[in-house]
Amino acid sequence: MGFGAPGFATSASGGPIRLLFDSFAQFCQNFTEGNSGSGNGVQSNKPKSEEQAAKSEKVRDMDSSELEGTLHVGASGMSKEEEMAIELMNQQTNQATNNDQDEDDVKRRKSESATTVSSVSENDTTASSLGIESEEYSTSFATSDKESSDGEGYLPGALLNVRSMSKHIDEVLEVIENHKLDFLCTTETWLNPSNYNTVLSAASPSTFKFHHEAGQDEPVRGVEGTVYGGVAIQYKDENKEKEQERICFSPTFKPVFDIVAMVLENDKLEVPVVLVNLYISPKKIKAHFGEFVRHFEELLCILKKKGYDHVIITGDFNIHMDNPEDPSVQTFCDLLVRLGLNQHTHGATRYPGGHTLDLVITLDVAIRKMKKVYNKKLSDHCLILFEARPVTRRRDVKK
Repeated sequence: MGFGAPGFATSASGGPIRLLFDSFAQFCQNFTEGNSGSGNGVQSNKPKSEEQAAKSEKVRDMDSSELEGTLHVGASGMSKEEEMAIELMNQQTNQATNNDQDEDDVKRRKSESATTVSSVSENDTTASSLGIESEEYSTSFATSDKESSDGEGYLPGALLNVRSMSKHIDEVLEVIENHKLDFLCTTETWLNPSNYNTVLSAASPSTFKFHHEAGQDEPVRGVEGTVYGGVAIQYKDENKEKEQERICFSPTFKPVFDIVAMVLENDKLEVPVVLVNLYISPKKIKAHFGEFVRHFEELLCILKKKGYDHVIITGDFNIHMDNPEDPSVQTFCDLLVRLGLNQHTHGATRYPGGHTLDLVITLDVAIRKMKKVYNKKLSDHCLILFEARPVTRRRDVKK
């Protein structure tokens, strides 16, 4: 039998029973020696009778099974005062047990409400949903001088670690069309210079164009000429004359991560926005974290020197942002603060594992309506949907 009443210790050897009734016996002694009233309301200082003393001693000598029965059946043969004390202890014990049950119920309900969506039905092939929406939230940290209530100026975009674009051509096309995206950033495309154009053309609507950068990692097993990694940006551009500007970096800038970047211009935008997509493997981020930090900071310096004020950086960073105790996470977060950047992704972005790996980072760009969608047939990473618009100042607005 367990007791949850405050002030009573617990043990596996009947300790709580012994302690309970040692306290009870002392209570009875105090009660009869002067702390209780006689039947007519006059305080009595008479010593307790030999019979009462024997009963108290008998209580001390009971084993735990006898005491358990006494607690719940009643202390027959005891004085009225002793029975009252037993009843009081019973009430305290029952109340403590009820409190414990209430606390357990609250913990259970909290646990159930905190459970994240980590799987989908084997038969879930609905093209319109492409997965289960696990959560939706707004992470618009910045505010614009000209905030629009009808959503004007916001571009719908998304980020996805696709793990082989050539295997998911139809699904990627459906994602763009069903969610009416203006841009899609993908990582781990596993494409090479000889096939990326064909694959990305098939995975893009007719009004879309794209930029791609092949990965730097080891070759994909069994696929000659293809390496792991690779990043792409697919974007809406109804201007058939030319592609929107791709940002080319100096040959001296050789980051440890795969990177593709472009200047995104759209009729919805008041000013151009730089869109950067990057990927670094778990092995490389672990072995070269110091270099990653230096190269990431150098990237921001390059963009600033080029005069770009509004930046969206997406990618699979393979940093466990859900673990604030990780020194790497602390270092990276400190870097983001120092560079004036906001990181908008929260919660698990990859299943199984439950880590926050896929990030949306911005400089003077507001993000809203962020939503994570998971479908294991598409990827083991979530599709991260969001809307973005530059935070404009009067000097920024196009004439």
